[in-house]
Amino acid sequence: MKTVWVNRHNADGTLKPISEWVQACVRSETTHVMFEDGRIFQGTRSDTFTSNGRSGVHEHIGDQRGDGWFYVADGDLPPIEDNTVLCHDGYGLLLMMPADLHRKNAWNHRNKAKCWMPVTDPRHLD
Repeated sequence: MKTVWVNRHNADGTLKPISEWVQACVRSETTHVMFEDGRIFQGTRSDTFTSNGRSGVHEHIGDQRGDGWFYVADGDLPPIEDNTVLCHDGYGLLLMMPADLHRKNAWNHRNKAKCWMPVTDPRHLD
């Protein structure tokens, strides 16, 4: 099992506010999910859902660390309009503004942030 963020994207592919994201545990081999009516459907390919007759926003989660954190270097950054995110630089935790993480080569930035996660308490699925 791994911990990932789902319900992160709108139908047009834009990022939703972090407050709407949901943190959930999925099978380790899961690479794609679809969030519908508070339920998560899991698969290893996005076409898994269309073949099962489901349509909607299929989200690729294969690049998430699996512990609720995102690597800055992977380019999966928080919505720039959100207030703050929790970062880890390999030594300790700090709060940063998303704008700092969106700078080129942010992982070498002044705070040397290597990974981040939302500060907002997530909604957890049981």
